[in-house]
Amino acid sequence: MTYPLPFGPLVTSVKINKSKAFLRQAKKRNIGVFTPESPTPLCVLKGHGSTVCGLSPGIEEGTFLSASWDLTAKLWKAHGNDSPLMSLSGHEAAVWAVIQLTTTKIIVTGSADKNIKTWTSTGEPLRTLKG
Repeated sequence: MTYPLPFGPLVTSVKINKSKAFLRQAKKRNIGVFTPESPTPLCVLKGHGSTVCGLSPGIEEGTFLSASWDLTAKLWKAHGNDSPLMSLSGHEAAVWAVIQLTTTKIIVTGSADKNIKTWTSTGEPLRTLKG
């Protein structure tokens, strides 16, 4: 099956979650949530102010995290409304990577500011590892 590119000509990340839905975003601010059976998105999530460059599954069913050039990472419900559940701010450059640790629920972000930050599952900053 071929999926159209409603978000732009460049897809920067594709991830599959436990419920077999997959997330795709292009070099834009929006994230599309798809199923393997349909090229039409179930929903389009909007909330970043710049390009979304990374996706990662969350540990709660149906959640995922996104990293963006807008200096934030966000936690989303894949089949919820188009607003993020939480926004993590504090980096001074683009956030390139985000992951949630399964054993502790801690969220880890990596940024072009050469820092790694850790956050509680409620979005409170814990520690900054300077690079």
